Amino acid sequence: MSKVLKKIRELNGKGYSDEQIEAAILSGLDTLENGDFSITEMEDIEEKVSSILIRLGVHANIRGFGYLKTAIMFSYNDSSYIEQITKRLYPDIAKKHNTTPSKVERCIRHAIKKVEATETKEKDSLFPVSAKKLTNSAFIATIVEKMKI
Repeated sequence: MSKVLKKIRELNGKGYSDEQIEAAILSGLDTLENGDFSITEMEDIEEKVSSILIRLGVHANIRGFGYLKTAIMFSYNDSSYIEQITKRLYPDIAKKHNTTPSKVERCIRHAIKKVEATETKEKDSLFPVSAKKLTNSAFIATIVEKMKI
């Protein structure tokens, strides 16, 4: 499936009108706003998140990778998610991925354990040696803050 067709299907599910989608396609997909960011900017942020997670040692083939990526994207766009991780963030991720909040939490925790077990320069620069066990919220918040720098 082409990238444009995939994006059209994704936008269709977000409540954009046919006219808005058509205008975005005609202008190269840069004008349709998603919050404060254009579609192109969101794709750049998504690529940056994926790159950071892979460098930290999270394998893209585990479910926690996708859930973490979504959690970081949501938190990057709305920092209040970090303060309401179990009440708001996990349920929203679960809804997006058609699963349960408890599965989201467990998969994210599993992905973070993979990071803890992997020795990388990226991990050493982001998380202090004194951190025995990373919590899901601390991990997500740290990545979001790194991205905003």
